[in-house]
Formats: sequence, C-alpha cells, structure tokens
Amino acid sequence: QDDEIKNKFFRHELMKNEFTYLASNKRGAVSYIPVWWSELDTKYNAILSANINPEYLDDRWVMFTRLRIWVIHQGYSEYLSKELMQRFYFDFENRAKWDFYVPTGIGKHIHVTITVELSNEDNEVKIKFFRYLSKEDDEETDDVKIILRPDLESRSHHENTKAYMGAEKIYPKAISNIDRGFLFHPHDNAKLKMMVSSGRFVLEPEWSYMVYLKMDKERGMDPYNDLFSPGYFEVDLKEGQGFYLVASVNKDEELFEDLSYEMQEKKYTFSKGLKASMERFLVKNKVALSVVAGFPWFLDWGRDSLIYTRALVEDGRFDLALDILKYFGMYEQNGTLPNLIKGSTPLNRDTSDAPLWFCVVCGEVREKIGMSMLDTKAGDRSLGEIIVSIVKNYIQGTENRIKMDEESCLIYSPPHFTWMDTNYPACTPREGYPIEIQALWYRTLCVMEKIDPENDFCIKGMSWDKMKQRVRDSVERFYFSSSLGYLSDCLHCEGFEPANCAKADDHLRPNQLLSITLGLIDNRKQISSILDKTSYLLIPGGIRSLADTRVSYSLVSIPKEAISDSFYPYKGRYIGDEDTMRKPAYHNGTAWTWMFPLFVEGYFMCYGDKALDYCLSLLSSSKILLNTGCVGHIPEIMDGDYPHVQRGCLAQAWGVSELYRVLIKLKKIKIKKQ
Repeated sequence: QDDEIKNKFFRHELMKNEFTYLASNKRGAVSYIPVWWSELDTKYNAILSANINPEYLDDRWVMFTRLRIWVIHQGYSEYLSKELMQRFYFDFENRAKWDFYVPTGIGKHIHVTITVELSNEDNEVKIKFFRYLSKEDDEETDDVKIILRPDLESRSHHENTKAYMGAEKIYPKAISNIDRGFLFHPHDNAKLKMMVSSGRFVLEPEWSYMVYLKMDKERGMDPYNDLFSPGYFEVDLKEGQGFYLVASVNKDEELFEDLSYEMQEKKYTFSKGLKASMERFLVKNKVALSVVAGFPWFLDWGRDSLIYTRALVEDGRFDLALDILKYFGMYEQNGTLPNLIKGSTPLNRDTSDAPLWFCVVCGEVREKIGMSMLDTKAGDRSLGEIIVSIVKNYIQGTENRIKMDEESCLIYSPPHFTWMDTNYPACTPREGYPIEIQALWYRTLCVMEKIDPENDFCIKGMSWDKMKQRVRDSVERFYFSSSLGYLSDCLHCEGFEPANCAKADDHLRPNQLLSITLGLIDNRKQISSILDKTSYLLIPGGIRSLADTRVSYSLVSIPKEAISDSFYPYKGRYIGDEDTMRKPAYHNGTAWTWMFPLFVEGYFMCYGDKALDYCLSLLSSSKILLNTGCVGHIPEIMDGDYPHVQRGCLAQAWGVSELYRVLIKLKKIKIKKQ
C-alpha cells in the first residue's frame, strides 16, 4: 500500500485528463499553473500569485499570469503549445519541469525544457530554459531564438481584470525599462520586477481580451479575463545552454542568485508524497505558524487548521502542532474561536466545532508528550486555561448562543455553525444538536477529566465523568435508530430547546463517524451497523455528504429554486451558479475527502488487526486523486455522482492531512505486527 505515486507524466497520460500544478511557499505565495503550458482555466491560475502582506497571510495578488513562448529557427516561428509537449515532471519542493520537442523539419527536433521554481520564502519565481544537445548530426539547428511574452495583471486573486475599467490606461504607464527586463508598478503596494539572465527586453505592449476561463464558467463565475503584455524577451539559445527568467514582487535584492540548471528527479512513496504535500499548506506569519485551508482561494481557517494539526501530532511533530495551537488559542474569547483569520484580524466566530477541535487536539498532544504541554503559553494564558474557558462557556452559554442542555448534557449549535456551514441560502443549517458536535464535546470532557481530576472547575453539580456518561446515554437515547441502523445526523429545533424536544432526522451522513473515532459510541454492534450503512456513501478517496435516497425529515429551509424536492435533497454534481446549484450540493451529495479516512479509522477500531490490510487498501484508493487533477494534492471535494469529477479547492489541507494521519497510524500498527 506504500508503493510509488506518480510525479512524472508522459504525453499519452496527459491527454487522458486535465492536470494542474501547484507550488506554494512559507510566505503564502503560489504558482498555480495548468500542466498544458500557457493555457488558463480559472482566474486563480498564475505563474506568480504573491502575498503582498509582509506580516500575515492575506488574499494573494496576481501579477504574473501567463508566459507565451515561441521558438524561432531559420526564420520560422513555432509556438510552444500542448501539441509540442512530451512530458511533465514535478517534485514536492516547488519545482516542475515541462519537456517540449520542437520540429525543425525532415523529422528532426529541438528538445527544450522549462523548469518553474517558486522560492521557498519570497514572492519570486525562477523559470529555467534549457536546450539539450541534439542526438542528430544537424548543425543547422544551432540558430535558435526564444521569444517570451509575459501576460500580466495587478489584482486580487478573487477578481477579474477588465481593461476598459481603468487597467487599459494604468498598466501601460506602469512599465519602466531596466537592464534585460522591466518593472511593472501599477499600484503602490505591488511592484513586479522581471528580468532574463541573458538576451534583451523589447517594449511592445499588447492586450489579450476576453480570455476564456472554462472552470470559472462551470462555477457560475465571470468566465472572461483581460491580460496585459508589456513586450517580449528575445534570447539566443544554443545547444547545451540555458538561461533564466526571474520574476519577483516587492523584492529589491539581486534576482540572479544561486542559479543552477540541473533538477534531480525524485520518486515518492504514498506516505512520503502525502507528507510532502502537507508541507505546502504551512505558512509563517509575524507571530506564529499557520495553515492555509486550501488552494487556490482559502486562507487560514480555524477548524481546518486544527484538524490538520492532528496529523502533525500523529507524525510526532509536536513543536509545529503547539505553534498552531498557540496561534489560534490567542484568539479565544469567551468560549469562541475565529473560524477565519484574515491578515491579523480574526473573523467569523460563528462556529461550534472549532473551539472543540482545539480542545480535542490539545488532548491528543497531551497524550503524546504529557500534562506539561497544557502549561504552554498562548498569549497571556496557558493552553489549559483556554480549554477551561471554552468548556465553562459552552456549559453556561456563549455570546453567540452555543449552549449545553443541562438535562442531556448535549451541546446546542445555532444554524450553520458546523463545518456544513453554507449560508445565504443555508442549505444544511443543522440547527440543534449535530452528532459530530456531541462527539467532539464528549472527547473534550475526556480532556477536562485529565486537566481537572478533582472536578474543581465543574459546574452544574456534576463531575466530568458523570457528564461524559450523560452525553453517551443521551446519544444512545436520541440518535441511534435500530430500524435505520445508524445515528441521526442532527436533532433539529428552532432556537434553543432541550434535546428531548428536538426532532431527530433520518439523514444518512458521514458526520456520525466521529462518534466512533472519538470514542463516543462504544457499542460494537451499533458501530458495526453504522459502518455498514455509511459504506454506502463511499467513493474512491472520498465519502458522500448525504445518501442518494429519499428522507422523511424535510430540509425545509432550502429554497425551492435550489432543491425542488426537500424530501429528496441529494445533489450529486457540484457545478453551476453558487447560490442555486453549488451551495445546495456542497453538503448534500458532494463527496468530501477529509472524512473518508475517518471511515477507515473507525473500521479498524471496530474489526482490529484482521481488517488492517483491508483498511490500508481502502486508503490507497486516494492515489487516484494524487495522480490526477492538481497533481500531488488531495482535492476538497468531488462529485458524488460518477465519474466523481474533482471540484472545489483542488488542493485541500485537511483532505491530505487526515489521509496521512490515518495512513501512518495504521502503518505503525502493521510494522509492530511484523
């Protein structure tokens, strides 16, 4: 199950799918490039999408979108397009290489490679061009020129460039010539510098209007974008020689430092590839380490970062895990954590699961390295004090209406406060008592039992142990249906009501898997039944968010224009307009990658060593995701319907981290058995 994953693709393989390449660095800069060179699918594509905030992760700024290339031989110009591309290779260290064979007549070719390398620390990309020695005795091919025409923008990665809205006047005036290159300075906060190591730059501005973006069309977004090219580079390229084009944003240092033309090709096993993929989501800001939730558009989200941290803990990278916990812990306020941090500003505290994930992950670190970790300072408080604050506020009620029901000890969650949080319209509001919130709460109470064995912080006159047992009894009473064989996804109510007044739905969703993996359900017969029923949701590498079947409990809050039959809310394709098509599908049939490993983890917990090989085999189905789409990465979601097209963010942090966490957890067990 730990054989090699693909990171080298030949032409016949590239013709079968649409591939994208992603590189990202510790600053939060990104290269997001279609593997078919010079093609564009979305406004998020860019050779260099910079983070121009020098202190924090922020929305990226697109400046260097595309590079069109021509090879001129004996007066004949050949455009480097997918028709000439023969091979693509990438490593997990921000480097990728394209191989082109350019025809020169009489069956002869020039072999040219393009290697793109994103800096690990800066808003900088280096593009290396190399011409290999000809295998044919052909002196006439020596006369070769390379023409490079960069296409530029200056915008947030969430926007489109429209020339007529001012850029047509601003961009040409923002160009100034420098030796072997130019500066592009259209806005005070963003300056692009581009140079070649040899050759010359010719100022010859032109616009490409209405460039079609197929993926944005599928998402119901504006599918047209305008691109500005200030001119072109002209470079002689002899056999066995090469040159560089370097582009940087807001960097004044020397661009041509530490140049080398060789790229050692490496191979990666399944587990090593996942670990290397995980690295791409770690970013450094002014005060701590954080996690990009997903590329190309997410920033650092609370729940996503904390779930990602579980894999760091399982991998023994406790310093990194503590750094992330300290970062988010600083923002705890009266039991709440931000679900989004933009720059240095915490936003959106409307989440009932992020604070509980914080407590759960702290507990997992404590299990590995001991109680002393709870004394770790996050700002002016310890992690232990922050956990106590979260628990006390959940019991008494938070300012944003999260509250424990005293009788059942279950946690009430306001609408769209869980990870299934679409809003406007709220297609999965899940107001009431969502099952995974109860699983997280149960595990949090287990952590509190270790922090406070004397029950000094207990309120409501009940020990942590009794509170835990009450939660377990309440779930047994209110959630499990012997006729259905699985747990209700949510006990629904409008506004806070006791759990015994809320109505249990019959929605078959994967959220109940956390009740197994976090130890809430201990009845083996029930666990086996839950696994059997949720197996119906599985697809290769993912698990559907809702079963394709009619339900008795209506999703009444969804507008009829979004889902015409509220008793059959399943939507298996995530495509089209956001409010009327994609939001209703997002958690109502779309398959998710981050919950897929939870099924495998729960299956092993139920059936033990005899199921180990089967579990590892299930996890290996995710290789198809690494080898397609955004190569080397796990996507956020897929269509629930065949052929399960990858959708959403094509590189998602918790998707790869949960896969890696469960994989190495099971691999450790297998090694011990051998």
